[in-house]
Amino acid sequence: MVASDKTIRELIKSGELKITPYKDYNIQPASIDLTLGDKFKFYTDSRLYMSKKPNVQETQGKRILLPSEFVLASTVETIELPNGWAASVKGRSSIMRMGLFVHNGGWVDPGYKGTITLTIVNVCEKPIVLEPGVGICQLVLEKVDCDSQYTGKYQGSTGVQETKLYMDK
Repeated sequence: MVASDKTIRELIKSGELKITPYKDYNIQPASIDLTLGDKFKFYTDSRLYMSKKPNVQETQGKRILLPSEFVLASTVETIELPNGWAASVKGRSSIMRMGLFVHNGGWVDPGYKGTITLTIVNVCEKPIVLEPGVGICQLVLEKVDCDSQYTGKYQGSTGVQETKLYMDK
């Protein structure tokens, strides 16, 4: 079951779901809009290996994303999901219609605490200016029947997190 605006507000009011900073006007009928942070990371290696830590560079402030360019960013908001609720991150349709694809790479598991790292790709033929503070994506909560909470390597993340796949060994 996808959480409605009513359920989202009840979860926040009860303290089960935490979103900081919280703005009630970001709640949509079946999601919560999240905003773009001001730091961006991109890989500087000419080739990436799944078994090795990549080299990254970080920039801050507005960023011009060229056609076919990829960056990592994060949400301004820190979230804490309660047990029994998972989330997915979807690009806002207004942003996607510009040719900007926004994703987080999978589920946000129950019990996750931290900011959400976003993968952003420009599939448009024109450069797109990434502006911190703009509503960039939607968090969709879904009820799940689970016995455990997330305790993985990204738990408690703050800011932009590059891949830690090399740590899976």
